[in-house]
Amino acid sequence: PVVDGGLGAPAVILGEAGTSWQPHFTRDGIPVGTGHILADDPWLTPTEGLTASDLSEGADGWGGTGGRVELRTADPQPDRAVSGYRGVKGRHEQYFRSIHLLTPQAAWRGAFEFEESLDIEGYNFTTEPDFAFTAASENEFPGHSRVRQSRARLFRELDADNRFVFEYGNGRLTKDALPALGAEHLELWDDNVAATMQARLGGWRLETRVFHRNRDVEWGDRSSVGVRGEDTRLLETGREGVAVDLLRAGADGVPARGLELRAANWRVDDTLDGSGWLDGYADDPNGDGQTARAMVRYGSRRGAVAWRLAGGADWDSHAGTGPAAEAEAGLGDEAPWFVATASYGGRAPRSDELLTPLARDVAGRELVLLPNRDLDREKTLRLGAKLAGGLLGFDLAVDASVRRLRDGIWWEALPGDGDTGRWRNGLEMDSSRLTGSVAREGRFLGWGRVMVEGTWQQSDETAGHASFLPPERYLRSHLMWENHFFQEDGILQLALISTAQAEMADPWDVTRTSRLPARTVHDLLVGFRLVGAHLSVGIRNLTGERVQMTSGAWSTGQELDLRLHWNWVY
Repeated sequence: PVVDGGLGAPAVILGEAGTSWQPHFTRDGIPVGTGHILADDPWLTPTEGLTASDLSEGADGWGGTGGRVELRTADPQPDRAVSGYRGVKGRHEQYFRSIHLLTPQAAWRGAFEFEESLDIEGYNFTTEPDFAFTAASENEFPGHSRVRQSRARLFRELDADNRFVFEYGNGRLTKDALPALGAEHLELWDDNVAATMQARLGGWRLETRVFHRNRDVEWGDRSSVGVRGEDTRLLETGREGVAVDLLRAGADGVPARGLELRAANWRVDDTLDGSGWLDGYADDPNGDGQTARAMVRYGSRRGAVAWRLAGGADWDSHAGTGPAAEAEAGLGDEAPWFVATASYGGRAPRSDELLTPLARDVAGRELVLLPNRDLDREKTLRLGAKLAGGLLGFDLAVDASVRRLRDGIWWEALPGDGDTGRWRNGLEMDSSRLTGSVAREGRFLGWGRVMVEGTWQQSDETAGHASFLPPERYLRSHLMWENHFFQEDGILQLALISTAQAEMADPWDVTRTSRLPARTVHDLLVGFRLVGAHLSVGIRNLTGERVQMTSGAWSTGQELDLRLHWNWVY
């Protein structure tokens, strides 16, 4: 991830080279965002009481090609009640607090999650000395932020195969000082409601999910305690839809086969009046759109080889219809040691690319991003392979992929103005990515584990100019050690994590002329785990060196976090 100024600031999560700003997040099968670049803020992606069941690059299952992260409720013992709490105290009045509750399985069941991230004082992420901000505020530095979100659910369990779940959630993000947006303040509100029905029809399993979400963003020249400025802008976004899965799982690990259907409607309402923008590009920033997807899945197994095929189509009211296909073959039983994948499809333009004029402040330049209602669907072919196994006591893993992107969406400067441009199709890019890791664990005054992982990627643009690219090299090492006490009831843990990232272009600079230097960061974690509880101290950025995160934001120096995490099952 690349964060433009600390907690709560706009963030981009880069994986394989492409045109997607972040992967597609779902929570218990429900999309987390609304499809707009400002509304789909990663800080409002929930984490409490959840586990990542699928993290993958490529097709996201909803028509996109930027990868997916599927978050599922952590429920390892359904017949037991669960309560958990996590708390972190950091510098400059920084807090993280979360709680989740889940009642035991019964005819009626309830769940609740809440999480809160606070940076009350903020921190000076500029290169100016601290005293430069004293006149403006005696208690706050740039970067003050608050992020809160919650979800409540009610389960009606009819039997082991049939149930109904209703959920309601909301959230709010408040952030001061946003360098890339050129704004003093941003507010983001989220409210959502969803219902899920699961039923068994003979050997078939039917799951239907209906959802509705609103996310509104207000930003401009206004402090968190000030009055609204004349240039304050309100953007209201929403998405509602339905997902239907009718699948039949075979015995002995045979992959599921069946039908998947998706349909959604999105909308954007913008208070922008069009003045101050180029004529004809911002006259009507309001609009809506519809999307649909139908996929037929088939799977089979022959001995240790399992394979899956899927084919169908994606439809978008702005970009028309396009084919979608996926194939996967794996070797191994429960955990395949080799998996090969292939996918073809292409994302439709986002609502912000179609409708929303935006400006970015990057390295003293104001870049103007103008929409284009005539954008078409991209075309992406991806081939991938994963290999995992052991050799001479070492755990080895390799993940490789190649992509071929055509009709990609990119930002093109208008004639005579290198800082003003609009989105258009025409990007042609071939890219490759290789990730490898090696790990070893064993006894060493207790138990130790060493792991080194690295990612290398490259891209070749034959037409157009990608608006952002991930770093070409990314390395990370983990040194972990633990020792057990009190008849295995207490565990002392140490972890040193070092991350090295190569030079890269600032992802907020669509011209890719602003460069971010290479950086290396070391983090240390010292913890003691008791039955149900985990106490730890985290020292982030051991060297204390401030590194440049974006053209307008620098990291803090050394950070000390106090952490408490407990989880009770009863």
